[in-house]
Amino acid sequence: MKYDKEGWQCFVQISEDKVIKKIKTKEEMFDSIRRYLEANNQLDELEEKVDKINLSTINSLRIIQKSKIPKKYLANASIKENLIEQDRIMPLGDKIIELIKYRDEKEAKKLIEHLIDFIITLWKYKIHENTYKFYSCYGIDKNNDIVLIDFLEITDDKEKVTKQIMDKKWDKPKRYFGKIDEKISDYFIELTNRRLTLNTLERNWGAEQNDR
Repeated sequence: MKYDKEGWQCFVQISEDKVIKKIKTKEEMFDSIRRYLEANNQLDELEEKVDKINLSTINSLRIIQKSKIPKKYLANASIKENLIEQDRIMPLGDKIIELIKYRDEKEAKKLIEHLIDFIITLWKYKIHENTYKFYSCYGIDKNNDIVLIDFLEITDDKEKVTKQIMDKKWDKPKRYFGKIDEKISDYFIELTNRRLTLNTLERNWGAEQNDR
């Protein structure tokens, strides 16, 4: 199979309405991560980074496969062995760029508000996305609903999520520099600081997963 692009964890094939991701072996991850770290003069981190990404991939697939989360929240993902097939979805970052281009900052901020709602919805299924790369890990489907399109760096460890909330892991403006409009990333940080609290986590964590 010919792939259109690749990331650290997957080779990706894109058609008109579907995306197929082939999960890389640890050796294939090693090659792509090595190229990145070599370019950034960080090869001393290679072994640790490869182990971390490989374990994250394995753990994330386990979480999704045992979860009761509706598939529509994952762009109708199906997982068979080392392949993930999903609906082709516009990444949230692309939609925000489009809105900003047409000077619709208000609508772009509404998307961020819906995103925070969706992150809390994921908590109800004991799913938390670790990276806060909201511009690329999430997308907007044909019904204008937010969905999680990259679920290979997630956790179901409530203690880990608690620590991230206490540390405000998302509150690092440099993380978003060059990735998304600064006003929108600032709004994401502002809203996340206000809404992703320990009380909200406690009220919502596992609510849907436990009741079914």
